[in-house]
Amino acid sequence: MKYKIVSAIFLTVIVIGNCLLVQGQNQKFNINQQSSENYSEMCTNERSGLIAFHNAVKYRQIVLSNRLENLTPQNVNDTLVLDLFSDRKYSASIEKVSIDVNGTKSIRAKIIDYEYGYCVITISNGNVFMNIEIPELHEKYILRKHQASQADYLLYLNNNLIDVLEGGESLIPSENIMNSDDRTSLNDSPVLRGPNDPATIDLLIVYTPAASSWATTNEGGINNTIASLMEKSQLGLDNSNTGITLNLVYSAQVEYTEVDASTDLSRIQSTSDGYIDVVHTWRDTYAADVVVFLTLENNTGGLGYLLNNTNGSPAYGFSITRVQQASWTFTTIHEVGHNMGAHHHINQTTQPGPGLYSFSAGWRWTGSDDGKYCDIMTYESGTYFADGIDHDRVAYFSDPNISYLGQPTGNSTTGNNAQTLRETKGVVSNYRTSLVPTMNYVSSTTTQNNTTDVTAGTTNQEVIGIQIVTENSDEPISATSFSLNTTGTSNVADIYDAKLYYTSTSSSFALTNQFGSTVASPSGVFSFNGTQTLAEGANYFWLAYSVRSTATNNNVIDAQCTSITVDGSSESPSVSAPIGSRSISVKYNVTFNVTNNGIPIENAYINFNSTNLYTNASGAATFTGVEVANNLAYSITKSGFHPTNGALNVVNQNVTANISIMNSKAAINFAVQGSPTANTTTLIWDGSGATSYQIQYFVQGTTTYLFRDISSSPTTLQALEPSTIYNCRIRSLIDGVYTSYSSILSFTTAAGSSIAASGLAVQGSPTANTATLVWSGSGATSYQILYYKEGTTNYLLQNTIASPFTLQALEPSSTYRCKIRTLSGGVYTTYSSEISFTTAAGASIAASSFAVQGSPTANTATLIWSGSGATSYQIQYFKEGTTSYLFQNSTTSPITLYALEPSTTYNCRIRTLSGGVYNTYSSLISFTTAAGSSIAASSLAVQGSPTANTATLVWSGSGATGYQIQFFAEGSSNYQIQNASSSPYTLQALEPSTTYNCRIRTLSGGVYNTYSSLISFTTAAGSSVAASNLAVFGVPTVNSATLTFDETGASIYQIMYYKDGTSTYYYKNISSSPATLTGLAAGTNYSCKIRTYSNGMYTSFSNPVSFSTSGSREFELSDENGEQISEVNVYPNPFNNSTKINVKIDSEDACTLRLYDISGQFILEETIEPNLQLEIGRDLKPGVYILKVLNNKSTKTVKIIKTK
Repeated sequence: MKYKIVSAIFLTVIVIGNCLLVQGQNQKFNINQQSSENYSEMCTNERSGLIAFHNAVKYRQIVLSNRLENLTPQNVNDTLVLDLFSDRKYSASIEKVSIDVNGTKSIRAKIIDYEYGYCVITISNGNVFMNIEIPELHEKYILRKHQASQADYLLYLNNNLIDVLEGGESLIPSENIMNSDDRTSLNDSPVLRGPNDPATIDLLIVYTPAASSWATTNEGGINNTIASLMEKSQLGLDNSNTGITLNLVYSAQVEYTEVDASTDLSRIQSTSDGYIDVVHTWRDTYAADVVVFLTLENNTGGLGYLLNNTNGSPAYGFSITRVQQASWTFTTIHEVGHNMGAHHHINQTTQPGPGLYSFSAGWRWTGSDDGKYCDIMTYESGTYFADGIDHDRVAYFSDPNISYLGQPTGNSTTGNNAQTLRETKGVVSNYRTSLVPTMNYVSSTTTQNNTTDVTAGTTNQEVIGIQIVTENSDEPISATSFSLNTTGTSNVADIYDAKLYYTSTSSSFALTNQFGSTVASPSGVFSFNGTQTLAEGANYFWLAYSVRSTATNNNVIDAQCTSITVDGSSESPSVSAPIGSRSISVKYNVTFNVTNNGIPIENAYINFNSTNLYTNASGAATFTGVEVANNLAYSITKSGFHPTNGALNVVNQNVTANISIMNSKAAINFAVQGSPTANTTTLIWDGSGATSYQIQYFVQGTTTYLFRDISSSPTTLQALEPSTIYNCRIRSLIDGVYTSYSSILSFTTAAGSSIAASGLAVQGSPTANTATLVWSGSGATSYQILYYKEGTTNYLLQNTIASPFTLQALEPSSTYRCKIRTLSGGVYTTYSSEISFTTAAGASIAASSFAVQGSPTANTATLIWSGSGATSYQIQYFKEGTTSYLFQNSTTSPITLYALEPSTTYNCRIRTLSGGVYNTYSSLISFTTAAGSSIAASSLAVQGSPTANTATLVWSGSGATGYQIQFFAEGSSNYQIQNASSSPYTLQALEPSTTYNCRIRTLSGGVYNTYSSLISFTTAAGSSVAASNLAVFGVPTVNSATLTFDETGASIYQIMYYKDGTSTYYYKNISSSPATLTGLAAGTNYSCKIRTYSNGMYTSFSNPVSFSTSGSREFELSDENGEQISEVNVYPNPFNNSTKINVKIDSEDACTLRLYDISGQFILEETIEPNLQLEIGRDLKPGVYILKVLNNKSTKTVKIIKTK
């Protein structure tokens, strides 16, 4: 049998982090102490000191979170936040947290959203090492220390520059060396495990001083390197379902200097060559199945003996790993794989497989992402294969039943190294059998872990803990007796019973495993007897009391443990009475019954005593375990209701609190806003959405209640009395039901004058038809007087703004009753008390006995009434069943209504206007017109199609005095009127392509009825008949002006002209353009406009055009008293180059002339002596100028014009 020495190398990368965020039940830890964006890349002089940094795509300094050291197995499934670089951020789920024999913590986490990505973190003596690999992205990260500063740097590795070595040439030992293990006798009768059974392979890892120094410089110490390679190795075994657990049993440095990998491996394997033979002693002492040797190596990645014997070869369970790549590659497990019979790919050109079995070989494949991948035992570089194709190594042993990115990782015939490991694990795991020492008692003590209050009436309450510490696990020992006492307890009568519980190595109190029997009513010394097998390490027992419901508040419970029997020996705890105790808290139930208007409210949310509950269907919620206290606050909230707050006392009994909550629409917190004035106050409240809110208010000490109904807060009470105390309260109308009134609120108005009417009285003596009323109070918006004849309910109203006021159109010799109220701020006060008066004898002016005289005709009806002397009488009439009211005013009876519809029933009534005031309408009377034809226009319509300038209108109705048509262009307010005697009628001189609106009304008996509804029509396209482009031709003379315009073929054009600022209009009719206006005033401004007469109808007038006649302009200069002091004459105006303008001054004083152009630019200044004249303007250009004449007391300005 021959053994091959085989070599290999591997790569994986590692990172981790820090920062805590609790979300849901899992925690998030950011690996960084702070954001990664706060670090910059390494500078050039630092980089030169560390060769490894040249292998990085980029790198940055990193300060790792100190929370990493606090992670425990309880953090499994928590999340690491991997903020690596600004463009590289990932998360990983923690799969494993463990501590090895060296006390080094290892954290393994799976990258979220990347099935094959992993992060490995190790922590030793405060130093952290990390590597991360995400094969799907071909990304590798590693942590390195800077040699000079010893700062940690995170490297994003360049896959083309990674410092990884493949194996060298195989070494084949001689036959006698292969069978020289003299320790096989340890396993003469091993219990071998099958391929599907789990197995643990114990590892001894030794290292040279050079390897240790390199690890300290680069990875925070050799223990970090060892822990990391163990995690990487275990990852490959776990991914391949080998059922193998690697266990580090010991690691140590050996005094040895490296020669070369082959020599170093041979020397560590040999038992008596004088080189590091101590390794074999350690192997036996710690029962290590396999030995791994870490060396500082620059020629090969690793070497290991290849197992060729299915019965195992313990003597050759050795391998070497290059320390520079041990922590972040799969080199170590590759070499251990050789020790277990696994080998390289069968197609490698160097050291090809298979190994122990025909299928003991590696595998290569192409993933679903078209990436090239290989297993742990296959070389990556294409230089070892005929096809020359590189492949990326992943954490799997070849296995046809396990896939990676959609493809099997092996072949059942030629590539199944995972099955090889399953077949040999039983043999290899029995190379050495552990010699486990038996369990021993180490120590015991007591602890006081819980000092919180104990509620009276509760059971199994933790009192003290009892800790027993053992060492070793073989032949476990038992605890059989515990002796305790109740020392420290205030009153043993408070204790109902005592129990002892065991929680194994868990330091948390739990009632899972009772030891011995329950002790009833313990008092003084008591004990527990039983048998409890102990675990290795710290074992935890717990004394628990049940406390009676009648226990006294604030009493304490406590205990001591004086002795323990362990493994047959009585032991005394180092501390028998731990410091501390637990107080008894007597608690009660508090029940809230929540209602609204006596109706239970379900799901009301109650916050009380730091607890929240919802009420049940009965409106009740009970809080249990409430301690004695005063003023315990509560709050109750429920959608649709006002929040309710309060406090209650709990004193030695259960409490029931009946709470009524208010609908959120109801008014609460009723208050005065600001300070009342003399006559007003503003009230506010919380609550909105009620139908209304009713405020009742009254002067304190009285029972005269006033009411105000409003829809929302705030509201202002008006017309209050000054310096008066008022009481008020509010209630809400909700769903047709009023709430109860609120409590009384009081306020006092400020000093001032009253605006409310009071002291209503009659001034003087009433006449037959009038009565004058007076009252105190002023400044209100208005005062309303209600009056009526005594014994009737025909109430009349009059509004006025001040006292006195005269009622008009009263009946003579009649008794009237009246009262008054005040309107202020949009709100009326209540009416005053009534007063009465009687009118004098005389004739009535009010219309009465309203009736129809004679028989109505088809279109008329005559109405008569009694009463005369009023200002006027107004008749309202309308067709029965309609609301189209018509009105006629008359000064005397009778009156005839015209333009009525035949065979139609009308309603009508009358009222009287006297003293500028109408009385109320009389009762309605009815009449029906006779049969006949209607004279009123109806059914107005357009006959045929409108032309460009005409439209013919037709309507029903004939025989009226006339019919008036109003029409206008749609969108304008330029109304035109045409009167017609009958239908049809043609509108003339319309504008083409224009929409017109029109309507009609009827004139009958000298009275117009109302206009009909509007109708519309649009004229056809064509030419306009209206004259356009009216303009002044030439320069107006002293008394004439010539106008031109565009003709349209009309027979007559009418020009209207007038002096500016006057309303005296002059008209001139002409048949064609141009037209000369004569007889004009000299030196005067005129405006003119034109319209067209066509087919008997005028168009609308055009826009005005202005002009000024020439001639002298005379004006006066006056002093401050308005007396003339100068007369100025400017002539001719306008003037031209052949004339000159003269300015003549008749004055006793000299005057100054100043000339400006139309823009205000100064041109010249001249002085005119008294009674002289001055010629100016000879050198001026044509245009408009401003002449200003000044003396020492006045100034006048005139516009002058120079033509060509």
